[in-house]
Amino acid sequence: MMSKIAYTALAGAALMLAAVAAQAQNAESASTERQCTDSRTATEILDRQILDWKNGDFGKALAERDANRQLVLLIGTPQLVNQGPSSAQFGKSLELAFAKSFLETQTQFVKMRSQEISTNTAAEFFNAAPAEAEYSLEEEEKGRLMRLGEKLFTLTEAKLDEALRSAGVSDDEIKKIEPSKKVTTFKDRISRSSVAKAFGAVAGVLPVQNFVATDCANGAAVAMVSVFSERNLDFARDVRTGKPVLADKDQASGKTLNAVVDAEISSKDVLDIYGLRKAYDQNGYPSLVSYGQWSFVSGGVTPRNREMKRKAALIQAESNAKAQIANYLNGSAKSVTETMAEETAEEFTKVTRDNREDSSAAEIVEKQFDQMSSNAQVKLTGLRTLGTWTLEHPMAPGVIMVGSIVAWSPQFADAINQATGSKKRQAASAPVQADAADRSGQVDVRSSKVKNNAADF
Repeated sequence: MMSKIAYTALAGAALMLAAVAAQAQNAESASTERQCTDSRTATEILDRQILDWKNGDFGKALAERDANRQLVLLIGTPQLVNQGPSSAQFGKSLELAFAKSFLETQTQFVKMRSQEISTNTAAEFFNAAPAEAEYSLEEEEKGRLMRLGEKLFTLTEAKLDEALRSAGVSDDEIKKIEPSKKVTTFKDRISRSSVAKAFGAVAGVLPVQNFVATDCANGAAVAMVSVFSERNLDFARDVRTGKPVLADKDQASGKTLNAVVDAEISSKDVLDIYGLRKAYDQNGYPSLVSYGQWSFVSGGVTPRNREMKRKAALIQAESNAKAQIANYLNGSAKSVTETMAEETAEEFTKVTRDNREDSSAAEIVEKQFDQMSSNAQVKLTGLRTLGTWTLEHPMAPGVIMVGSIVAWSPQFADAINQATGSKKRQAASAPVQADAADRSGQVDVRSSKVKNNAADF
């Protein structure tokens, strides 16, 4: 007979096996319940998210100001992220996708603004009808009507010649152009000059919000919303030329930039903010706050190797954040004083006229930015790292996102200038205030926290 001890051990083992089986069954059941069944792609998810955003308070407020021509609202189309959130390259792919999305909104602006300038320029010369006296006749003789027709044609052609001169066509060139081709020549010239003028204003375009979506197939997509305003453009001009920047007391946040960033890190909102933002500090000075990100995979490594990966990723994130400010000041802001080259404007005009895909136009704008950035000489006095963070990606266990937030403000620049004995000042009408003491596998769609009100632009 089985001993009592053996019987008890066997019974315990049986109970244990039953418990393990039940646990496995429950886990399998829970896994089935959690199985992702949404068939939409990441871009389709973002399409819906953008539609919901348009119907929200912030989207409606910006749309209203856009309709009233107080700003230009630029909504990018979803851009695919090459590597999904389970990849070690997710951070890099995310950065490139956001850069592409922002570039798309800048290209949208150049297209829209150049068309507006072209239309206004043409209307300036041709919308005014001939005086009523030119149509009136005392005698309805055929000869008089014919002579009047010739006179009107002469007046119209003279006006067209004047328009061509204003578009940069020399008198010698005008004489060589057949009358039937003068209109075509004029349209081409104003299109090219309009593109150049529009590019000169692209520094007024800045991001205001971004979105990220992942789907059941581990795909990801991003989209960005940007805004152009004359206020943004004036700020870019002031920064570019070194002109003192005026504070807007109505926009004063009451919090230092450090305090705002600390709160975003503590709440983990910072995970969803990417790219350059215009913000206002405690005194109402417009500032640039840049959010750089990167990622690494933590699985299968020792604690020491994990820390080495984290530090390397943080260095890259900080480099990204600084590059975003540098590119803006060296490239976008430089367009305020140096418009698009003639041959580049002609290329952009041809691409637009031929209705080629938007990526072609974006490539031309990007090439122009690259040329300006490489030739620009802008000293970035006053850059300051406001904070760094490390967070596990909420939808990809094992993928660690890291970030660095770098800012430039007139007051940061003045603090450096004062410390180095420079008399140059960028913050007008208010003393510099130190702020060191103020430092305190499923479908998913996320958006950055709104940092602005519609009236900020």
